[in-house]
Amino acid sequence: MGSNDNEDETPIHKVILYDFYMCKYLVTQDQWQNLMGTNISQQMNVAGSGLKLYGVGNNNPMYYVNWYEAVNFCNKLSEKYELEKYYNIDESEITINSNAKGFRLPTEAEWEYAARGGKWLKEYKYSGSNKLDDVGWYYENSDGKTREVGKKNKNELGIYDMSGNVWEWCFDKYGKYDSRSQKNPQGAYAGAFRVLRGGSWDDGAERCAVSYRLYYYAPGYRSNCVGFRLVLPQ
Repeated sequence: MGSNDNEDETPIHKVILYDFYMCKYLVTQDQWQNLMGTNISQQMNVAGSGLKLYGVGNNNPMYYVNWYEAVNFCNKLSEKYELEKYYNIDESEITINSNAKGFRLPTEAEWEYAARGGKWLKEYKYSGSNKLDDVGWYYENSDGKTREVGKKNKNELGIYDMSGNVWEWCFDKYGKYDSRSQKNPQGAYAGAFRVLRGGSWDDGAERCAVSYRLYYYAPGYRSNCVGFRLVLPQ
């Protein structure tokens, strides 16, 4: 995990993970509306006045979603499928039930492992290719908006849009990497920021690399460039 491309991606270190399932697509606007009962325009109004829509459609990724809302979505989806909820939510205090089998956000380590292609990785710079245009929507090809999920090539694991389209919330609080080998890391114990990964339609190619970390946004942050993807424990 990690790279030598940017200081906050160092040091490269070994991580061991338990098996997990990751959704092949980002959470879409249709999925959000069916479960939460609100659409992207209503979400935009919650986010603040004067904002614009950046891609509308059933299969466009959901955005203007903060970290707390993504966690709440996970719990509601767990309830729908009668799975034990992974998150314990007490207003803004979030703790986890690590033995629960419900939906959750990926850890940063899980996200990077999946983006790299798991055990089938080919050391690509982006998720599934060294040519970003083949696998991701970013500043140069997005036409200034989100795009339908699954329209670019998948990566080695069959997962789409892990480079570009929208940034993806991870569970972790941001912290500097440790050089020691780690098992199922959950991020920093303390801190104000939650990690975002993957780059977006509004970013240059550098930020869409599989190792790039966006780490300076609090969990209440919303953006037209930020969405999320779901994980299930095996």
